[in-house]
Amino acid sequence: MKRLLRAALLLLSLIAATAVSAFPAKKKLDQYVDGTVVNVQSQTVQSAEYSTAGSNQSDAPLTSNYYEYDVSIRVGCMIYVGRYLTPFHYLPSLFDADHNINFRLTKRVMYFDLPDTAGIRMAIIHRRNMDCAAAR
Repeated sequence: MKRLLRAALLLLSLIAATAVSAFPAKKKLDQYVDGTVVNVQSQTVQSAEYSTAGSNQSDAPLTSNYYEYDVSIRVGCMIYVGRYLTPFHYLPSLFDADHNINFRLTKRVMYFDLPDTAGIRMAIIHRRNMDCAAAR
């Protein structure tokens, strides 16, 4: 009886191990990763200019400025470039070059948790593989 129980237990454990290895866990698309800020480029963007076609300048709609930051972050052998748009000429010091950063990475967006804020969301506008062999 003990021998039969051991054999059944062994068979059950082998079936469970086979089932686990046959169906690996799905990789989460949105996961927290560690990266390093490589580069930050900023520019001032002005809303569309309207042609007044000779009419009174005061009749033209108001234009406004906003600021665009392209932040390059290296994660392993990939470089992700995210675009941050803001009406303020301010980017948190978290995005200084050579600064290590932890963020949530999805297929099209990077999310950064900042203290005392709702966080920052950056659309990924470009990604590229870098040559890891040359970096070593």
